[in-house]
Formats: sequence, structure tokens, C-alpha cells
Amino acid sequence: MSDKLLPPVAVCTRCHSYSSNPNVINKRCGNTFNGKRCKGVWQSAISEGDWKECPTCGASGKERDKKCSQCGGVGWLYCRR
Repeated sequence: MSDKLLPPVAVCTRCHSYSSNPNVINKRCGNTFNGKRCKGVWQSAISEGDWKECPTCGASGKERDKKCSQCGGVGWLYCRR
């Protein structure tokens, strides 16, 4: 069994958050900041080359026994240009 996480499938166009839920693609982001809802939209990020494995945690999302400091626990870094 692999300890690697699957890459996310969507990125918010405004706040750059990641989502693993394909049902949010093309819908408005629901994150809130300072009591206000993000105005971004979830953009599909399922193409080969959209993500690279986090070099710090090796896609596990963990650094020692804590959330990875580089990827925030996601295990992947968005790299689409």
C-alpha cells in the first residue's frame, strides 16, 4: 500500500486553494477570508504536468509527524504555467 496522496483535481483561480473533489470544477470557490467569500472559480487541474510531487514529503503530505511545511499537507505542488 502506498503512502502517497493522489494529486488534487482543481485549483481556485483567485485564492489558489486546491480541491480533490471533481464536482467543484467550474463552480465558485466556497472558501472565506476575513468573513468574505472568495470570488474565484474552481479550475480543472487534471492534465498531466499540472502537478509535481512535493520534494519535501514525497506526496505523503507529512513531514516527520506533522503537516508538510512546503505543500501544506496536500503532497503535491501546482506547476501549470
